[in-house]
Amino acid sequence: MAHRCAVPGFDVVTTVPSTSGRQTHPLRAMVADMIGATRERHRDLLRATSKAADLGRIASSARYTASPLWGEHVLLVDDTWTTGNHVQSAAAALKSAGAGTVAAGGAQEAYHYVRL
Repeated sequence: MAHRCAVPGFDVVTTVPSTSGRQTHPLRAMVADMIGATRERHRDLLRATSKAADLGRIASSARYTASPLWGEHVLLVDDTWTTGNHVQSAAAALKSAGAGTVAAGGAQEAYHYVRL
């Protein structure tokens, strides 16, 4: 996946957080704790804002806030991909926070990346 994004690799791996108020997301546990290839690079970078649930399925920069970054290339993983609006909102927040390249994929695509 990194070569398709013209980057040597991903410095950081993060997941799209839940906007339903759920504190612990199973995907976060998999990426952060269970999968060896992403465990060391995982960081909880994104937080849903208080407006997130009210935004419904539209992409919005108001959905998430992100921790500061300094040009790191980020692999952003989402559990499902219906409209792509949540992952687009999360990617926008990461770019605003200073990320270099942000590549997004569903859990299945990210799984193939970490196996290679």
